[in-house]
Amino acid sequence: MIENARLKEELYRTTSLVSQMLGRPLPNEVIIHSETLSRILTQSQMGFDTSIQRNGYLVQASRAIKELLKLGFVNGPLWNKNKEGGGETLNFVEYARHFPLFLGTKPHGFISEATRASSVVSMTSSTLVEALLNADQWREMFMGMIGNCTTMEVISNGTDDLRNGALQLMKAEIQLISPLVPVRVLKFIRFAKQQAEGMWIVVDLSIDSGMEGHVTRRCPSGCILHDMPNGFTVVTWIEHTQYKEQSVSQQYRQLISSGVGFGAQRWISALLRYCESLSAITSPSLNHHLFHDTKRILKALAQRMTSIFCGGVCLTDGQRWDLVTNHAMGRPRIMARKCTSGFGEPMG
Repeated sequence: MIENARLKEELYRTTSLVSQMLGRPLPNEVIIHSETLSRILTQSQMGFDTSIQRNGYLVQASRAIKELLKLGFVNGPLWNKNKEGGGETLNFVEYARHFPLFLGTKPHGFISEATRASSVVSMTSSTLVEALLNADQWREMFMGMIGNCTTMEVISNGTDDLRNGALQLMKAEIQLISPLVPVRVLKFIRFAKQQAEGMWIVVDLSIDSGMEGHVTRRCPSGCILHDMPNGFTVVTWIEHTQYKEQSVSQQYRQLISSGVGFGAQRWISALLRYCESLSAITSPSLNHHLFHDTKRILKALAQRMTSIFCGGVCLTDGQRWDLVTNHAMGRPRIMARKCTSGFGEPMG
């Protein structure tokens, strides 16, 4: 029975692939010589399958944009004030009533967290979009929150000189500065769209949510950006994640589920700090006794120190902390790790 099901699935996939290559549906009974079929599949599986996959990403990204817009503009019973970490938390009962299951049924043992927060930042929307589409700038902008990150594939650079329609495949480690909270390793598509003049949406969506071993799924999340006349931008940030609760230490579960650890308010706060640091460098009145190059070097040094510290504390890049002594109630927990990178710290 299992073998029959596998063969049926392979037949359906092959028939669909050949139909799309030929540009017309195949009849119910059709004979394709093995040499012809082999040639079609060999020529198409690399390039054509990639094209189908890219189109699938675009469809998913367009659906994610629509959901993010609804979550950004609808208020009322859909969102509740978050008394613990600021911002708002999603009412999942109302959400289930009005939104379809985007990533399918939630895996066993997974729970959801979803938050929304808004603020005004001293940066234009186009500058923000450009930074979010650059892995290095994104990591620098949210220093301490993002471990390793990379752009795996640029599917589209957008239209003309704008980044409207830019779509790329990314991988990132989202971290909380604690060795007891596992890093959220995510593989996702990021899509940027100019909804109107002075209004941008950047949305993320997990694409590996069904793969075994992954303990985090990123539902449509991202930000809605509105330009203001003074060069500032109103940012509405939405974070919607499903994760395996058992992977989080018991003492941190309330912190994480409330959104304090990875929620929208934390992203907004990090963005505000980044804008403040830029102002400190560019402003002629702040630290006026320092040369511009000196400010820039000090900023780079501070970022490097922060990156090394966070990378050492968090479980990024496959690191592991081992308990040195038995942990007793009321006594400190002593843990150690082996340094293998050698970047900014001694080996061993």
